[in-house]
Amino acid sequence: MAIRGVTQENKGKNTPGIDGKSYRTNKERITLIKEMRQYDLWRVRPAKRIYIPKKDGKTRPLGIPTMVDRVAQSIVKSALEPSWEARFEANSYGFRPGRSTQDAMVHCWIYLNRRIHHG
Repeated sequence: MAIRGVTQENKGKNTPGIDGKSYRTNKERITLIKEMRQYDLWRVRPAKRIYIPKKDGKTRPLGIPTMVDRVAQSIVKSALEPSWEARFEANSYGFRPGRSTQDAMVHCWIYLNRRIHHG
């Protein structure tokens, strides 16, 4: 699932990292599966550094990890996220999957509306 997401579904699927690999064909993705069997989580490869222009004329740096590192990040996220999601507060909305600013605003409105009418 991680390889499919990174190489076929994600917006950056065609953007290679510093190694220049993008794994577009099924044959290349099978090669990636084999590479992941020997991947060491503690050995992160350098990220490709590009600079994106800002409106004020300056630039901001952007690091693009290799596909192998992106797959590893996806695997770790898939393993850890369910456990941590179960531990978070029900009313926590910041940087959580399936939660948005709109959800937080609705929760606040409901809470404050109850306080006014029943309080």
